[in-house]
Amino acid sequence: MSAPAPSRVDEDGFRALFEAHTSFVLRSVRHLGAREADALDLAQEVFTVAHEKRAQLDRPDGARSWLYRICFGVVRNHQRRAQVRREVPTAAPAARETQPPAPDPVERSQQRARLRQVLAALDEDKRAVLVAHAIEEIPMRDVADALSIPLKTAYSRLYAA
Repeated sequence: MSAPAPSRVDEDGFRALFEAHTSFVLRSVRHLGAREADALDLAQEVFTVAHEKRAQLDRPDGARSWLYRICFGVVRNHQRRAQVRREVPTAAPAARETQPPAPDPVERSQQRARLRQVLAALDEDKRAVLVAHAIEEIPMRDVADALSIPLKTAYSRLYAA
C-alpha cells in the first residue's frame, strides 16, 4: 500500500518556506565552505532533503535552524564525497552583503577575501557554529539543536573559533 499523497496545504506551505528561505540557504552553504560553482546545486539538494523531511518540521518558527541543520549535513557530505574522489573543494564562501556597501570597493573586496580565508581555516565543526550564530544570527540554543550537540559544546566551539 502506498503512502497518501501530501495535501495541497503541505505543498503550498513548502513553497512558502522555499521562497522565504532561499537566500538564507544559499548564504549558509557558501559560508559552510561550498564552492561558488557548487552553491546552487547544494541549495537545491538542501531543499530536496527538506521536502522529503518536511513532516519533521515541528514548529514554523524553527524553520531557519532546521534548514541550517540540513545545509550543514549536505555541505559536509559533499565535502566528504569530494575527498573520496580526491578533489579539493576550495572553501571560498562568498560573503553576502548585510550592510550598505562600503565606500571603498577595493577595501570591501579585501575584507571579503579575508573572511573567506578565516572561514576556510576553521575546522568544519567550529565553522558551522560560527556561521550559524555570528553571521546568520541563529540563537545559540537553536544552533546546538540544529547540529545535534549540547549547548555547552556549541559555546565552546564558538569560543574556540
